[in-house]
Amino acid sequence: MYAVEWLALVPILIFSVQAYNYAVAKTGEEKQQTCKALGIACATAGIVILAYRSVPLSFAGLFLIMMGLRLIAHGLDRIKRKYLSTSLKKSCKPFTAIE
Repeated sequence: MYAVEWLALVPILIFSVQAYNYAVAKTGEEKQQTCKALGIACATAGIVILAYRSVPLSFAGLFLIMMGLRLIAHGLDRIKRKYLSTSLKKSCKPFTAIE
């Protein structure tokens, strides 16, 4: 019974890993947009798959949710880190302890 589910899941998981590698290999704003969109799609697919409540589908659903969250995290990565860190240092006052 589970063999058919595993055979159906293998191409889906392989495709999702390939899409993950494709999205992460991009750079700049294109990477942000692609990672966010694909991350939301993977997380949604994982949540939908969890509704079927079988062992192979549960593992695949958890895998897709985790991959989707990683892609969303890649999509939230800041592009101009140097500029942001230097502007924050200029605008913030140094910490002073209150005695």
